[in-house]
Amino acid sequence: MPKAIYSEGNLDVLKRSLDAYALRQRVIAENIAQVETPGYRARSVSFEQELARALERGDQSLPQPQVLERSPLTTDNGINDVDLEQEMALLAETNLRHKVTTRILAMRYQLLRSAIRGRG
Repeated sequence: MPKAIYSEGNLDVLKRSLDAYALRQRVIAENIAQVETPGYRARSVSFEQELARALERGDQSLPQPQVLERSPLTTDNGINDVDLEQEMALLAETNLRHKVTTRILAMRYQLLRSAIRGRG
């Protein structure tokens, strides 16, 4: 996770990160729902590396999260390439990232509200 996400003044980065984590949660849920579907190809969401590159370059436009098929046959459960344990671990990690990012965004908005009201 790029450190710039949590630095000062990156409300847009925080909001885009929440969008990416929400999309990742949906994709993981779809992967889990399809665990017994023959031939289903697990998908993943790519975002953090593109965000880190954009922040290093100083790009003003933030990348959109991308849904990708995983590399062919990285996992084979006999029916398709969904690894339920991997999906659950990724879901827990994504939920934690979403929770931390939401908390930081809420704190930033609280600071803005306090500044507007003139209270420190």
